Amino acid sequence: MRTTEDGRQQLVFTRCEMEDDAEYSVECKDLKCSARLTVTEAEKAPVLKLDKTNFTGDTGKPLVIEVPYQVTGVRTSEVVPKLLRNGQPVPKSEIDMAVKNDMVVLTFRKPVRGSTGPYEFSLSNSQGEAKTPININILDVPSPPEGPLEITDIYRDRCKLKWKPPKDTGGVPLQHYVVERQDLGARGGWTEVMTTENTSVDVKDLTPKKEYKFRIRAVNKKGASEPLSADKTILAKDPYDEPSKPGSVEVTDWDADRVDLKWEKPEKDGGAPIESYIIEYKDKFSKDWVEGARVKADKTHGRVGHMAVWAISKKVFSTNSVSALSTRPVPVNLVIQLSLLFASQDLSSLTSLETA
Repeated sequence: MRTTEDGRQQLVFTRCEMEDDAEYSVECKDLKCSARLTVTEAEKAPVLKLDKTNFTGDTGKPLVIEVPYQVTGVRTSEVVPKLLRNGQPVPKSEIDMAVKNDMVVLTFRKPVRGSTGPYEFSLSNSQGEAKTPININILDVPSPPEGPLEITDIYRDRCKLKWKPPKDTGGVPLQHYVVERQDLGARGGWTEVMTTENTSVDVKDLTPKKEYKFRIRAVNKKGASEPLSADKTILAKDPYDEPSKPGSVEVTDWDADRVDLKWEKPEKDGGAPIESYIIEYKDKFSKDWVEGARVKADKTHGRVGHMAVWAISKKVFSTNSVSALSTRPVPVNLVIQLSLLFASQDLSSLTSLETA
């Protein structure tokens, strides 16, 4: 009890507890009064009711996160939300925070891939503060594959490509890579060659002597990345050239069923060792060349056998519609062709010789 300066009596509760809620009466001689004391719970610090902490959104589209909370007791102060990244407040230009009675609504206005990462959300009042981690994953197309785009093993009809995975897959697993090429000698742009899950491929079906560009895109469920382009173009050709033709082909001897030849080595081997020589022949009136022999590269002479070369009598042919064969085979109008076999291919570097 306390007496005021004007003589009134007061009943003072210095610290109320919930059990102090009751009806109180005071009597003094013939005087009597009563009053009801209602005790309510004081304001407590906020409690966050977030049931998950991982959230996913798309680049350029608003991401809305609702954070439920509870403040028990009679509220006597404001609740203040904060969102931190790397210990720094997220700029207001990037996010809006709307406080409601039992919820804070966070809206990322136009998130980008760089918005991905861990955040810390806090809500405070005069009685204390509550915190929770929030992890944001903003999905986007992958970054370009890492270079350089290596082009190796270039031949007339094929080559190999190799690259590295992108640094950022866009927040979701990669599905595949798209290999594209551009024929610089043709109209039109880039065309798809193939898709692959690997970071190296064998490109086939190139057209010899054509110039090409190549580029690679990484693809996830959100789409394709910007391309990784090769630093240079390539020319579809073998790493060696055709050898020059053999020189000074001579017939050194012949008989009814054979011809002996000799020749000189070609001046140029095209950049790779010569493997062998091919001797071909045909009758003067025939269209097709026939392979007669193959000679190892360390020799410059050879023999073609199993030939039947007969002289045709012009006189008989002139006067009759039926050709007559002479009784002795002689090499009349014999056409000899010598070519080089290089890297297991007939490169058709040919020398012709006619003898009469």
